[in-house]
Amino acid sequence: MDIRLEPYDPERHDTETIATLIFEADPETMALGFGPREKAVKIISRLMGLENNQYAAENITCALHDGKVVGIIVGFSGSKMRYYEKESGQDYFRSFGVWHMLKLLPRASTLQKIVTTDMADEEYCIFSLSVLPAYRSQGIGSQLLRSALQEHDRIALDVSIDNEAAQHFYERHGLVRNGESTVMYKGKRIGNYTMRTA
Repeated sequence: MDIRLEPYDPERHDTETIATLIFEADPETMALGFGPREKAVKIISRLMGLENNQYAAENITCALHDGKVVGIIVGFSGSKMRYYEKESGQDYFRSFGVWHMLKLLPRASTLQKIVTTDMADEEYCIFSLSVLPAYRSQGIGSQLLRSALQEHDRIALDVSIDNEAAQHFYERHGLVRNGESTVMYKGKRIGNYTMRTA
């Protein structure tokens, strides 16, 4: 299968497909932070059009097959993560709207407990990696990850404690578990393992 990787271009790539892929990379955490899928995809799409947040266009690389987006990777440096932690509030406020932001505010402390923020400046943080279901198990995710591994000496990411397939995928590519962040939420243990290059 011929796959081409290129930076996200809102003029050429389907924003809704990319926002959906971002959501589907970790639907439980994304729903906790953004709300139900349909609403979350709209919010993520708006964030992609702004500059000071994790989902800004400059952080997204698309995997294309016959001109169609079939996978994505979203990533940035640890120093950029700290910048977003301080500066992304306005983008999120603009994207969520006042009422939705206020409704999700109580969940913010839960999210802070399960998202790793202890990235070194030089580490590349993979915030999201996802492939459309019809294109999985064809090497596209591996191609996206290998591209990041070739460009960056150190990589870190969070992976859901419930997503064993993703955990094994990252382990096959040389990443190892480095920590765990979990909480009880509505009677269920949720959270992430932090994985890093060995």
